Amino acid sequence: MKKTWVVIGAICFFLASLGTANALVFNLGSFEVALLEADPGLVLYWNPITEPWTTPDLAVGEFDSVALFQVGTNENSVTAFEDTDWKDITVTYNFTAPPVTDVMTGRSRGRWLPDDGVVRWDDPNPAEFAFGTSGLFSVGLSDVTFGTPGSADVWARLTYVQADAGAPVPEPATMLLLGSGLVGFGLFGRKKLFKNS
Repeated sequence: MKKTWVVIGAICFFLASLGTANALVFNLGSFEVALLEADPGLVLYWNPITEPWTTPDLAVGEFDSVALFQVGTNENSVTAFEDTDWKDITVTYNFTAPPVTDVMTGRSRGRWLPDDGVVRWDDPNPAEFAFGTSGLFSVGLSDVTFGTPGSADVWARLTYVQADAGAPVPEPATMLLLGSGLVGFGLFGRKKLFKNS
């Protein structure tokens, strides 16, 4: 009988350890886009589309995508040599869960022929962000082209790359299984105590 309870306890402990999940919700509380807002160069504007951005529970390897912001120009045409030089564009992310603040850079310019504007994100794209002791996620932004005047939506894709080893999150079912195993051990010990008395 003792061996049976030991085997049952070992199975409960094994199943409980399998049930720990590393699902995580990511929350981008705010972000800011810095771009060229005055001549010389193609003058741009931006508008947030999704702010804040909260992902569903993501397991390692899963991703979520949203149209993050709109970028465009009110200029009627691209002026050769003035609007065609590459200019910096940056996005500053302020994640609240997990708490991470970081910057991603890109470049923008006008093209004289076919008279449009472009935004390209620099390598690495996607950019990787570390959190906790060993957690990692990435955010990639879509390159866009837009007319003059015109705009385009910049899409963001957040991928959960690596779980933080210091913070496993137990599922409710795991806690129930572990708790029932402990109650079983307690009842078994109590029964044995009264039997020996």
